[in-house]
Amino acid sequence: WPGGASGPTVGIGIDLGNAGHDNIKRIFQGLVDRNVLAALLSASKTRGAASQRWILDHGDIELTDDVVDKAFRRMCWIYWNDAVSVYGNRLQTLDHTVKGVILSLIVHHGPHSSDLAFIRKYLDDHNAVAFATSIEAMEARTSRPTLAAAFKKRRRSESEVVMLAVSYRRNSHTEVYSD
Repeated sequence: WPGGASGPTVGIGIDLGNAGHDNIKRIFQGLVDRNVLAALLSASKTRGAASQRWILDHGDIELTDDVVDKAFRRMCWIYWNDAVSVYGNRLQTLDHTVKGVILSLIVHHGPHSSDLAFIRKYLDDHNAVAFATSIEAMEARTSRPTLAAAFKKRRRSESEVVMLAVSYRRNSHTEVYSD
């Protein structure tokens, strides 16, 4: 549990408190036995200080490396498809590096987060500089000083990836976004 409004986090960044009951089931069903699945599902909507209690009560849950890998891949697939349902098929036409940045944002905020409304704006106006600036500005909304430095570094890296992709594509005489 990284703190704040996050829920218990398992595997590679799977925030059980924010993933939602249905997504937890979609991610882990068939990968873990029904008792572990029931325990993971019990964390749905568990956030903040309650996350610490959940972790103490369920500290005996162990996920193999194979389960962690498969669960992460499933989560990315589920969240990406949810994002496509929110933002439309235009996401599919983006450069793969920009898709990676968007997937990172979606994994950490959820595909339905109002914090990510600027993604739709980017899809509409193709302004990569404004998009990169919006990503970097996200870290300014982090109130916890211990997390702020890590988020700042992550968002700056994501912002730089977008700008590098745009720069590379422009120099290659192709567009990062195409209809």
